[in-house]
Amino acid sequence: ISIAGIHHLTDHEQSEFIAATRKTLKPGGRLLMVEVTTDSPTSRFLDGFVGRHTSTGHVGNYLRSDFAQIVRMAG
Repeated sequence: ISIAGIHHLTDHEQSEFIAATRKTLKPGGRLLMVEVTTDSPTSRFLDGFVGRHTSTGHVGNYLRSDFAQIVRMAG
């Protein structure tokens, strides 16, 4: 299970996370992901309000609509 963490990676297509997940899952295993998409109300909230009110700020690399296809192609 991955909840709102992928948008902190710089390159979704070449992500070590995807490669490691593929190696870790048993045959027939499933990855459940909940993530923020580009230009969504949630992404604007995170980069706006959260970014202004935390000491480290927040700038996400949010998912495009084709991310599910990228994961499927990775196996």
